[in-house]
Amino acid sequence: MMQATLQQSPKTTLLGRATLALFAILTVWLAGCEDPVNNPVPDNARLRVIHLAYDAPSIDLRVDGGVFRTGIAFGVSSGYSVIEPGSRRLGIADVASSTNRVETSATLEAGMDYTIFVFPPASFVTAQLRRDDRTLVPAGQARIRWVNATTDGVNLELRIADQAWMPQLAPGQSSEQALKQTGDLAIVVFDRVANRAVAAFEPATFENQTYTVVVHGTTSTSDAVPLGVRVFEDGGQGSGAFDLTQASTTAQLMAFNALAGASTVNVVVDGTPFASNLTPHTASSYATVPQGALNVRFTAGGTVLSTSTVTTAAGKRYSTFVTGTLTPQDVVSLAFEDVTVPNPAQALVRLLNLSPDAGRLDLIVPVPGLGDYRPSGMQGLGFRQVSTSTSTGLNFLAFPPTTGTPYTFRFVQAGGTAEIVSSPDVTLEAGGIYTMWIGGRLVDNSMRLYTVRHN
Repeated sequence: MMQATLQQSPKTTLLGRATLALFAILTVWLAGCEDPVNNPVPDNARLRVIHLAYDAPSIDLRVDGGVFRTGIAFGVSSGYSVIEPGSRRLGIADVASSTNRVETSATLEAGMDYTIFVFPPASFVTAQLRRDDRTLVPAGQARIRWVNATTDGVNLELRIADQAWMPQLAPGQSSEQALKQTGDLAIVVFDRVANRAVAAFEPATFENQTYTVVVHGTTSTSDAVPLGVRVFEDGGQGSGAFDLTQASTTAQLMAFNALAGASTVNVVVDGTPFASNLTPHTASSYATVPQGALNVRFTAGGTVLSTSTVTTAAGKRYSTFVTGTLTPQDVVSLAFEDVTVPNPAQALVRLLNLSPDAGRLDLIVPVPGLGDYRPSGMQGLGFRQVSTSTSTGLNFLAFPPTTGTPYTFRFVQAGGTAEIVSSPDVTLEAGGIYTMWIGGRLVDNSMRLYTVRHN
């Protein structure tokens, strides 16, 4: 990786005479196949500027002492312009100023594309020069670079559905380009040190092309610089962009009546009715609830059966269960976070043992030609215990979808082979997200497997 330093001009007197430095990070890319729309004429290079210093005035890009592009406003990409390759003197200046805020010499190669990112704050402007790969993107993928243009010193990463998507960056840094799955993606800006989501955004469609995702503003909620995400479309002239819409500060909740017995229940959240007349072994639909600590009560006939606190985060889904028996009185509510992103090739299944007298259970799934399959995260489940994937740590395990013949789920005493209950008609679809639970009681032969699909 070649690296150059852009230094403040000795004549600079703007904004408190701050000493400014700009690192030009030139990522070396193999040529690959060329896209005649996106790639420059091989005899030239192409260069653009993206102005990310929110509190700085519009800027000019100067090349070899002359104005190359002028009047670039905050949040705008100048678009790519053809530039003669070779060693060039590059500078960033306020519009109509002959004094550069930052400048450097850089060697631009023929046939290559480059972007200069200009970072805040105005009192200490920095920048990076990056080489852009804009060759054809493999089918089904998008090429992504992300940029941390925030100003309050917080290292951030981008996540999709609680999984790291783009790496952690300090302010004033940009990532390498990476190939990611196309689709409708809901980006979460995450502070790993504080272990919190700074902001979540509504899904946006990322297609089979190249993008630069910029997080700008601050992570603080007490200033006048809100956090935002602007996505620059790097194809064509490289000047297109769109903003992501910040997601609402709400979560979604589903309530399950898993009591052993024929008791209809009502659910109240923070004093407001949430679900009424929820019959045994059924679940409500998802409904919107505030983020934060919620007071959840299950009641029957005016009697409070259980009260618990369910803590939710914005943009996530949760399930809460009332479990146990009314006679003898043993009622406890449980709550779990749900997965929201399906696996397009497999089904995701969460399993709970909610039978009060069944003891510890193992799940056995007969597989033709392979014998009995014992999912490792669904063995030895005691009363009120939930499955846990040994590979992901999540409560949901991946199953191949059924193709014609349903699965038979056999439940046996833990470590044994004596069957307690069997469900022969388990159908799972690719992309489905399911919660299953063993409900009822062994003593009255009411035990069986119940299933709710979340999507």
